[in-house]
Amino acid sequence: MTVLLTLIVVVMCSQEDFSTYTARMSAVSAWGGEPELLMLSHAIRYPIWVYMVNDGEFKSIAQYGDEYRYNEQTKQLNDPIRVLFHGAGHYEGLHGTLPGHGKTVVPHLRQLINMLS
Repeated sequence: MTVLLTLIVVVMCSQEDFSTYTARMSAVSAWGGEPELLMLSHAIRYPIWVYMVNDGEFKSIAQYGDEYRYNEQTKQLNDPIRVLFHGAGHYEGLHGTLPGHGKTVVPHLRQLINMLS
């Protein structure tokens, strides 16, 4: 499925008219959510994993761009960008080590910022 078609399907599932959605999201004050994380993973060709805290533990709630997990150039797995969802549309980049998951979290956030600059 193409990236644009994926975005259209995701937005349609939100029960909001596509033109209304794009007009709302073009406002500087608009906050991104699931469709934007999905599209960002395709734009940067990098996996993004989303977590929430449930009963004091991190729980994986979404994974975007898993098709970019394996890096053909380096022949290694890309460590995903990991973000924490607080609810009500608020996300934060996770830093350090994610308890119970072992990997260092978001060293790639700097890489993402550099790619977007």
